[in-house]
Amino acid sequence: MKSGVISNRYGEALFALAKENDAILPWQRQLEEVEQVFLKDHDFAMLLENKSIPYEKKKEILQAVFANQIDSGVLHFLFLLVDKERQDFFHDIILAYHQLVEDYYGIVKAKVTVALPLTKEEEVNLAAALEKRLSAKVQLEITIDPAIIGGMRVQVGDTVYDGSLSHQLDEIAQRLMK
Repeated sequence: MKSGVISNRYGEALFALAKENDAILPWQRQLEEVEQVFLKDHDFAMLLENKSIPYEKKKEILQAVFANQIDSGVLHFLFLLVDKERQDFFHDIILAYHQLVEDYYGIVKAKVTVALPLTKEEEVNLAAALEKRLSAKVQLEITIDPAIIGGMRVQVGDTVYDGSLSHQLDEIAQRLMK
């Protein structure tokens, strides 16, 4: 089975369980916390992927580390990943889960590139304008890139709204070349 299929299948199962337990957002936060532990402690992540360590020992370690930090449903999901030897798919499963959460709540990601950091007020106004235009809740992902000189570039899915000064200068240069 391809990793995308596996990740999506596990992500969907986890989402269904979270929904059934009325814990979609709390589990999302807890999964992010678990992922941060894996990212910060590479040795810990490698320990869980080590095939010479018995499953029960791995589950004891997960229990000791996370028992008081995460919901039992999330912990048992981690146990399932160990039992099925799918812990190396954890990151992709989390991405699939996040996408399902965004779809469920009607959240659209907008990747915004600006030359200088936006103020909080500008972020709020931009999000409101995009929400009105897209008729959806918008989550901004802001990147600073001085190369765009000024203005901004917004990407939502496959659509790009390019109001950057560098883009406008490129267009002027193209017209002058004709």
